[in-house]
Amino acid sequence: MPMSIEQNTSRLRDVTEKTIAEILKTEKVLFDEQFRYALLNGGKRLRPIVTMLCCEIAGGKSSDARYAAAAMEMLHTFTLVHDDIMDNANTRRGLATLHKKWDVGTAILSGDEILALAYRALLKTKSKKNVRLVEIFTKAFFDVCEGQAYDKDFETRTTVTSKEYLKMIELKTSALFSSSAQLGGLIANVSEKKLNALAAFGKNIGIAFQIQDDYLDCFGDEKTFGKKIGGDIAEGKRTFFLVRALEKSPRSVLLKKVAQRKISASMIPEGIKLFEEMGLKKEAEHLVEKYTQTAITALNVFPQSSSKETLIRFILQLVGRKS
Repeated sequence: MPMSIEQNTSRLRDVTEKTIAEILKTEKVLFDEQFRYALLNGGKRLRPIVTMLCCEIAGGKSSDARYAAAAMEMLHTFTLVHDDIMDNANTRRGLATLHKKWDVGTAILSGDEILALAYRALLKTKSKKNVRLVEIFTKAFFDVCEGQAYDKDFETRTTVTSKEYLKMIELKTSALFSSSAQLGGLIANVSEKKLNALAAFGKNIGIAFQIQDDYLDCFGDEKTFGKKIGGDIAEGKRTFFLVRALEKSPRSVLLKKVAQRKISASMIPEGIKLFEEMGLKKEAEHLVEKYTQTAITALNVFPQSSSKETLIRFILQLVGRKS
């Protein structure tokens, strides 16, 4: 009897956990406790699952991609550790952030070493295209840093366009999904055409994922979302909703206060109501659907298989998530 999508993704998630634990056991590091805290305390392992499923749909074995998958998760963790420091975040996944539990210096060094271990993990991959693997992985690393730079720059900007916002999330969020998909394809030795298709798949699903994340901050259910609704509004973050709202109504006093972080908690519902009245809730839903379908269409170059079906159903759950 074939595995359900839940069983299949759970299998790949377990592979990721075991591979990361194996790497941490093999490497002798001073910050072992911090590494385990950052890497083994939760996480949905979305990117590693994408890597291994893309390897399978391209005709390879997911086991051959497990080190590359773990490397992508470690790169993702590195970005979270450093982002939390820049945002001065207190919690991550319901636990104290690394720099709050220890200190900023320890968190920076831990993040840097996690990145170094990610490269070591990647190089454990048995492939004839290791140079290309490293090139794609390094591009993802660079792109994420550029995306974060854009995000920080937006904080002090009075005007941010939709085009700039999409560029930022393409770098900050999509780059990891796109690279995750490409690594899986490379390990399976796909053609350049199919590799480009995987890149497009990851790019579009990453954009859909981030817009959905912005959507949940405004219109999600607080119990299932796991954090307070309107957190991005309170922080004046340049999300899809704030960027589009300011484009539509640049003179709005409320929107200007949001952008300048000069709003009270009681004003957050007003902001969310304004977004909906401007039609942005439906606009976001439409864009999530559009980018998701573009991602799925990119997979047409691959033959139908149980792995392809699992991948498609997995990403549909991903962009339709409530948390």
